[in-house]
Amino acid sequence: MADRTSAAVFSTIFEALAKGNIDPKKLAKQLMKATREYDFNTYQMDCDKALLKLGVAKMGVDPEYPEDGERVLYWLEDYE
Repeated sequence: MADRTSAAVFSTIFEALAKGNIDPKKLAKQLMKATREYDFNTYQMDCDKALLKLGVAKMGVDPEYPEDGERVLYWLEDYE
């Protein structure tokens, strides 16, 4: 059985590359949205610095776990 979700992610990347003039932040938002289709937590990508730089993560205090202090927050709901 083909993994069409993976194919769609790579399609997004190659389509953006083919268009030239790539907006990295726009592509990052598209790819971050696509991560919802996979069975992993965002932190497992182990690329927080890149996610912060691209604007698909930010530093802050998670309201559900304030005792953890400031950490990287991934705002998937913002990528509609």
